[in-house]
Amino acid sequence: MSTAASTATKRTAMHPRFRARRIEVKRDAGRRRLRRLAALGVLALLIVAGYLVTGSPLLDLDRVRVAGLAHTDEATLLAAGGLHAGQPMTNLDIDSARRAISSLPWIDTVAIDRHWPGTVTVTVVERRAVAALTVDASHWLVLDATGRVLETRTSRPTDLAVLAGVGVTAAPGESVAATLPGLALAGYITADLRPWFIEILTNPDGSLDAALQNSIRVSFGSQAHLSDKIIGLATVLTRVDLTDLEYIDLQVPNSPVLTRRTSKA
Repeated sequence: MSTAASTATKRTAMHPRFRARRIEVKRDAGRRRLRRLAALGVLALLIVAGYLVTGSPLLDLDRVRVAGLAHTDEATLLAAGGLHAGQPMTNLDIDSARRAISSLPWIDTVAIDRHWPGTVTVTVVERRAVAALTVDASHWLVLDATGRVLETRTSRPTDLAVLAGVGVTAAPGESVAATLPGLALAGYITADLRPWFIEILTNPDGSLDAALQNSIRVSFGSQAHLSDKIIGLATVLTRVDLTDLEYIDLQVPNSPVLTRRTSKA
């Protein structure tokens, strides 16, 4: 019996190297579990820390700096962009704010930049008014070169060329495509010539006429060579005797044709 027991002991006894290997495997498994638990703990701490930091008043929007405004009210711009103090800086939707501000009548381009920890800058370029469209005897629409309505005035503008009514009206921010021929001419009128212009008229065929001071009428014809035609008009108004001058035909820019009410003796 002792021989059988000795044989069983030999069969069940583990070699020291195998025992050491098993112990090492268990230790490695334990270390891996500890590393995983540590990684999960660090991740949890980072999530909590991130939430606390982004939700902290230290990263709220404290101030908005706006540059480039001349005609648009700053409060209107900020309201359109949804920008106000106290918002989390991380939650600002810059693209939506940019689109909303760009829709304001006077705004041409807008850039919005976020400066940590709590400042946003808004830089705009406003559109340039080039003419006013007569709606009726007490309303005029101020337009840029694209026909966009910038604002409505209740007194006749003296700082802009005035376009005769085209039978349409629009609200600020909308466009009046029918004014484009007249706007093309208005864009070439220089500051020294502007006081001469009473009204620009677009004819049904697209040709352009204008009423000037001293009851002078001008025919510009088509929209071709408008720059040269304006130079021709300036030459006539500064170098020609304007007595009884009734009509200036500038359809051929270098050869203006003048018509007087009565011939001079």
